[in-house]
Amino acid sequence: MIRYLILLHLCLLVLYGLYRWCLHRLPYFRLNRLYLLLIPLLCGVLPLIRLPLPPALSAGFVVLSQDYWEPLPDTGQIVPAENSSFDVDLAAGLLYVYVAGMLVQLIRSGRSWLKASRALCLPSGRRGHIHRRPDLSFSCTFFSHIYLGKDYLGLDPGDRHFLLRHEVTHARSGHTWDLLWLTFFQVLAWCNPLSRHLLQAIRAVHEFQADQAAAPAPRDFPAYARLLLKLRQNAHTLPVAAFHSHPLTERMIMLKQTFTSRRMRPLAYLLTLPVLLMLVIIMAFRATDVVEQVPLAATISADNHFPDLKPVAADITSGFGMRMHPEIKEKRMHKGVDFQVASGTAVKAAGSGTVSDIQHHPHTYGELLIIDHGNGYLSRYAHLSEIKYKIGETVQQGEVVALSGNTGMSSVPHLHFEILYQGNFIDPETLLK
Repeated sequence: MIRYLILLHLCLLVLYGLYRWCLHRLPYFRLNRLYLLLIPLLCGVLPLIRLPLPPALSAGFVVLSQDYWEPLPDTGQIVPAENSSFDVDLAAGLLYVYVAGMLVQLIRSGRSWLKASRALCLPSGRRGHIHRRPDLSFSCTFFSHIYLGKDYLGLDPGDRHFLLRHEVTHARSGHTWDLLWLTFFQVLAWCNPLSRHLLQAIRAVHEFQADQAAAPAPRDFPAYARLLLKLRQNAHTLPVAAFHSHPLTERMIMLKQTFTSRRMRPLAYLLTLPVLLMLVIIMAFRATDVVEQVPLAATISADNHFPDLKPVAADITSGFGMRMHPEIKEKRMHKGVDFQVASGTAVKAAGSGTVSDIQHHPHTYGELLIIDHGNGYLSRYAHLSEIKYKIGETVQQGEVVALSGNTGMSSVPHLHFEILYQGNFIDPETLLK
């Protein structure tokens, strides 16, 4: 989850940075609005994308991982998980802090929307009503309802026409829904200041779009500019679309640009395509548990030293990878595979080699046998009841080297089997015959 949130914020940085770099000054307000509304969706979806490796690439490779775990330190005493109250998982702690921040932001945003709803007292009538509200200091739009305040009532008929067309554009275009969508994203990305800038940017685009619709011809610009100056006031904080939702100077500049940039082609929007492709590649082939890939052809020798023989005649009951540890009751990395067999079952060498070490771990592996097969390969056999060879002795592939048991941290008799290549743990299931 932490990785997902980091990638989400990275996407927001790249996509919003592209908008501020080359798109926000272009007078194509519908395209700008669409782009801004797609940013939260892309930020949420792109980190989830994972493309599989091509079969031609993955067929001749063994996947190695350095992500492994030792069940418990061999201290001579097993500490129950419930007594480890001071062993705080840093990632979980950060996640709790992040969720707490989301709840705080959700409460703040919810109060703002509730305040707007109470102040405007949405009527239960049909959609698209226009309401005169002398008690409001400014005209605004909330979803499909238009509220005409003191600023509208004090204007002459010509200026009223401009302001009404402006607010009608907000209502017909569904600008309040845009604010609701980006407010939700701001709750999700609360710690990133760009989420707040994204909300401000969509407000600006709303005003540019409404200004363009209210004064569509160059001859309307002087009268409309005078109206902007006449009704200038500080921007409000309610989540409503209104005539005063964005600073005056930039609105005049963008309105003037709509009359002077008619022949300008939106080629800059084509830049979004390679940026999106780059993000997809980064997210799809990002670093995962795979650390290194080693071609099998370079490691398999002509003799039987390669550890590819199943050590016992049984099926795998617990595979390689993350799992809930049966004893500790925590999710840990299982760096080998388990074969559930009765105690005393013959354990065969997975490949020819030399016994490099015999270890005794009463609280983890139990009786452990390690065989060195050369070329960087080791095989390890754990929870044994008896080991039939000594350190330094040579074994052949298929020879019985030990008997399975229930020693160490083991709830039932079984064999825990591991394969390492150059110190990295390999999924044995990908190699065994």
